[in-house]
Amino acid sequence: DDNQIHIFDKGEEEVPKRFSKEPEVPKKAIRSHRRAAMAPIPMPEPGGAGTRIMIIGVVAAMVGLSIGLILFGPRVIVEPNISSVDAIRLLGESDINQVGVPIFRDDMEVRANITIAEGKLSDKGLNFSIERDDGSWFPLGNVLSPVANETYYSLTFDTNSYSEGERRIKVNFTDSKNNTWYKVSRNFIIDNVPDFPEPLILFPYDGDTLTGRVEIIFKVWDQENNIHNLNLSFSNATVKGVRISSTTDLGRGVYHAFWNTRSLNETTPYSLMVKVEDRNKYSDEHYITINILHEP
Repeated sequence: DDNQIHIFDKGEEEVPKRFSKEPEVPKKAIRSHRRAAMAPIPMPEPGGAGTRIMIIGVVAAMVGLSIGLILFGPRVIVEPNISSVDAIRLLGESDINQVGVPIFRDDMEVRANITIAEGKLSDKGLNFSIERDDGSWFPLGNVLSPVANETYYSLTFDTNSYSEGERRIKVNFTDSKNNTWYKVSRNFIIDNVPDFPEPLILFPYDGDTLTGRVEIIFKVWDQENNIHNLNLSFSNATVKGVRISSTTDLGRGVYHAFWNTRSLNETTPYSLMVKVEDRNKYSDEHYITINILHEP
């Protein structure tokens, strides 16, 4: 190439002008400091193992966050409501029946202790109600303030104004926050006029002479239909109150039993007695005198 090789002639300059310039060095390409873009992460296919792993991870993260908030986050403390009717006492009972239910006549006092957690008693006071035969409640009255220097509210009422039978008392109140609280007493009995059951031996008759196996028939009248116990027995000078078993209820208050007299001493008269008791512990008895004669 003529630009790289030159043949000198006589009298020519030692260095031709075209060789006096420094050869041009091609500039280097400027390197870019921009990094190559990352390839997008492929999303897992729906329903695949990757999807399940991702869901489990998200759920685990949410559970961890929840536990953290519970353990270390702000707490809201809710004070419990403890308003209540603490106790109901029934005072003035006249008796108690066979199954432990108290009986009341005439005046009956009800006492109620209450606790109010917030506010105070509303202007309606403490309300007392008595249960009717159909299960509904009839108001007895209300008390606006407790007994002086005491912690209970008290109401006295006349049981003669209410029908006889098993009853309950309900006590309820409303506080100034409009919260209502109540309690119901255990069962009790209003029995203003004692109704004693009346037994009567219908057969045999007083003074009869009995032989062998004898049928005994007796009847019991009881207005309250509240019979608890029947006892048919015999006595004489040497034995007292020997019970005759196998008494059968024939309905309408009529009963009968069979009495075998063959083994009894025939030389002395006997007293044949029926005693009846109701659930209110009222009792009555009827007896007759008979003689025993064995067949020859």
